[in-house]
Amino acid sequence: MTDIFELPLEERNFLLQQEYSNLQYAADNGAFKPNIREKVIREILETEKDYLNDLSLLKIHFKEQLITRGLITLEQSGILFSTSDDLKKLNQEQVAEKLQSRFNAIEDAGVPLFVLPLGQFFLNMSESLKEYTEYCANQPKALAMLDALKKKEPDFAAFIQTSMSSNPAVRGLSLLSFIIKPVQRL
Repeated sequence: MTDIFELPLEERNFLLQQEYSNLQYAADNGAFKPNIREKVIREILETEKDYLNDLSLLKIHFKEQLITRGLITLEQSGILFSTSDDLKKLNQEQVAEKLQSRFNAIEDAGVPLFVLPLGQFFLNMSESLKEYTEYCANQPKALAMLDALKKKEPDFAAFIQTSMSSNPAVRGLSLLSFIIKPVQRL
């Protein structure tokens, strides 16, 4: 299926206007609730931004700090944080930026946000989501390592606790909360 946003501007805007007319007709007949759909679309956009922020926090406030302070080795980092950097890049380029550009295109076309073909967007990017496979497969090892480090390494445990309690950027969330975010996002 052709992505409507890859079509020339004039053709894309025509199709968006046509879809708006179809959806408006459905809404007028009670078969479609545009306000609910628009809220869902806005929530997806906002939660994607939050997710990217959390992946940045995972890297900056945990991964890099733990390595710099010598609290974990690079090997342990690879297990604990797996492919989280790759997932951030993927979501930034394949999800957040593309969603935002579609959001902007909808506004430019002068049609309401509920016209955004969100299902098509996720179908088109489904192949990219395979990047999550390695991260998810590594999750049990990462959680076991996190648990072992907290029990056996007092400096590691103290750093994690201090980060949670005194670093406002992490909002009181544990390292575990950040490590499981990519799995939850799926």
